[in-house]
Amino acid sequence: MEIEYIWGVLAVIAVLFILIFGNSIPKHGSITEGDVIVALKSGHKVRAIKYYRSVHGVSLKEAKNAIEKLTSKHALK
Repeated sequence: MEIEYIWGVLAVIAVLFILIFGNSIPKHGSITEGDVIVALKSGHKVRAIKYYRSVHGVSLKEAKNAIEKLTSKHALK
């Protein structure tokens, strides 16, 4: 295969990926506490930790501990 063909296929895949999954992730700076809860209820614990860090500006360890408390306190497993 020619290298241009491979790059073209990769570009198409990248565009499709962005179109399909691009809207499901909130833009930086627009993440709220509600997004944290939605991520937890959807079973996306890692995403909830990432969102928590973004909202509160805390370390990874602090965010993980906070999400663990939220999960056990509200039975959001």
